[in-house]
Amino acid sequence: MQKYVQNRVLVCIKILLVMTDALCLNLAFVLSYSWASSNGLIDVQELRSSNYFSLWAMYNLIALVVSLYLQLYAEKTMDRLEHIFSATLRTCVLFLLIFGAYTWVGHAFSGLEWFLGATAILLVLYCLISRFMLTYIYTQLPKRFNWHKRIALIGHNDYLDAVSGTFSQEY
Repeated sequence: MQKYVQNRVLVCIKILLVMTDALCLNLAFVLSYSWASSNGLIDVQELRSSNYFSLWAMYNLIALVVSLYLQLYAEKTMDRLEHIFSATLRTCVLFLLIFGAYTWVGHAFSGLEWFLGATAILLVLYCLISRFMLTYIYTQLPKRFNWHKRIALIGHNDYLDAVSGTFSQEY
């Protein structure tokens, strides 16, 4: 995969990822809870008595700690698409394992497996869709706005002809 063309692309991608990840992480929690409670899979009173809001806060805290621990938004991760995909996969798996274990131990309620399953499915779908959209943005944004890195080749013409021929207007 190719590297980012400019640092401004890196900054835009990083901001976009953090904001969409935070929004969709919480949206997955709320939608999972709404789906499971509206279908009668979980007892709403039982979950509210086990403190729904502390569960939601811990959900966000675990996500934050895991993403910081695995350096999901670090520059070295954002350097290449392969790093972003592998860091996202590791973060998602570790987050789901820790949150599932925490919920199973600390907030056990009937229908917990439905809630965790729905949350996991929504998170995996979000990660797939967002990272493939990122791939599109990653490759098309520099081309669309004609962002180039300027280079200078220094040397003798006989030696530079082979090198300069590899560069084209597409890059």
